[in-house]
Amino acid sequence: MLKNKEILKLSIENKDEIFIENIKTENWLENNINFYKNFIDLVKSFSTIESSSEKEKIFKKIKKDFLNNEMFSYLDFSSYLFTFNITKSVLKSISESEIKKLLNLYYIERIKLYENLNIPINSAVMQILKDEHSSRKKGKYGQKEISKILLENNFKKFDYLESEKIKNNEFSIKEQEISEICKKEKINFEYKKNNLNKNPDFIFKFDNSFFIGEHKYLKEFGGAQSKQILETIKFISYNENNIYYISIIESFIFEKFFEKNSGELNKILSESKNFYCNKEGFKKLINSL
Repeated sequence: MLKNKEILKLSIENKDEIFIENIKTENWLENNINFYKNFIDLVKSFSTIESSSEKEKIFKKIKKDFLNNEMFSYLDFSSYLFTFNITKSVLKSISESEIKKLLNLYYIERIKLYENLNIPINSAVMQILKDEHSSRKKGKYGQKEISKILLENNFKKFDYLESEKIKNNEFSIKEQEISEICKKEKINFEYKKNNLNKNPDFIFKFDNSFFIGEHKYLKEFGGAQSKQILETIKFISYNENNIYYISIIESFIFEKFFEKNSGELNKILSESKNFYCNKEGFKKLINSL
């Protein structure tokens, strides 16, 4: 197995590619623009029509075609609901009468307000909300990438139903499984205790040693990004027998992240067997096992 300083060097020499979501987006708005327009038209009709029977028909259509649709999150109505602390899952649990009230409020406080102020209701808001939601997918993306790398190198997914104890060359990215593995193997995992019981992103076992890792996708310095960098440094500062901690910073500017914190990182790596790398460096580490 390559040493931590060797993996660091390989990480600097082999830059990660920029993360690009693996779906075509160029015609997304064009293909879905009517979804937004139809929703607005139906809400307007529902809130202004006097016939109770017609109102009920419209409501059923809104509920069937929009509120239960996977595209719901890209309607600004979903953002409006956040002002009441109502998520999509919460919306499913509340009564129809409450949903009707919310639709009426949305009409008064958003649609009608825009019309009174001569502000066009712009369906481009769908693309804005879609872009916002795409950033939330990166956490799952990281675990999928780690899983893919391990599977390509003959590791197997740990199955708690088959065996309570993890075997060599098995891994898990599931939070509950990771907790159970740490408990069964008596892994202290001080980081979790000192950080609001936060579980790592993955764990795997090799040659009777455990490798516990965190993955971050970063693309710039400053603000929340700097905080995440400090978290990854803190993560590998822990030392336990038979445990290797791995901080993976997936970033095409990994070298600059390292330069900014090189003093502290070199000290930690010199005093431990833990790893600090980018995704390419992690691949090299797994290939060396």
